[in-house]
Order: sequence, then C-alpha cells, then structure tokens
Amino acid sequence: MDMHRIIDTAQLDKAAAIAAASAKADRAWLREAMAAVRYLATVHGEFTTDNVWACLPNDVSTHEPRAMGAVMRAAMKEGVIAPLDRYEMSTRPACHCRPVRVWKSLRRQQWQSN
Repeated sequence: MDMHRIIDTAQLDKAAAIAAASAKADRAWLREAMAAVRYLATVHGEFTTDNVWACLPNDVSTHEPRAMGAVMRAAMKEGVIAPLDRYEMSTRPACHCRPVRVWKSLRRQQWQSN
C-alpha cells in the first residue's frame, strides 16, 4: 500500500470517528459548544478547545467529549475558524496536559474591519 493510500485511509477513519462521536453527543451540548466557538471567534484572534470548554454553561454536558472535534470541524467548514500549526498544553485536568490545537478566528477580522 502506498503512502498516499495510507493517508487517505487514515483521514477517512478520522472523519468516521468524528461523525460517530458527534452522533452520540447530547444535542443541546453540541448547540452550546458551537455557540461558544462562534462567540470566542468574535472576541479572540486565537483560542483552543480549552477556551470552548470554559465557555460552556454548567447546565449542559455530554457523555461524549470527543464530539468537540466535530464542533471544531463544523466551525471550520462554516468559515468561523481555521487550524493553526501550533499546539498548547491543555489546562483541563481531564486532558492530562496533552497538546491541543490552536485555532485562528476568521470572524474577528471581519468584525474588526466593520
């Protein structure tokens, strides 16, 4: 199997896993998480999922936290954010200091130019 086919297969597997996590997530949580990403994109030039988690109301939760990947992917497709090639260590205890991607706001530029 050539390298391109391996990468294509891995990307398809990743997309399937993100879709499965999203399907299992609480719908109210998904809505609130997307609203948090949109809000953060208007007030910050860059942020991580740690910031999104911090913005979520205490009364919404999901048993499928991996669905945050689906939220970020949806926001990217919507043109709200873009991934940067930078990572920061997560401050969330559940993440055990793992690296999390830094995202760039595409909305903040539009908001500031008006």
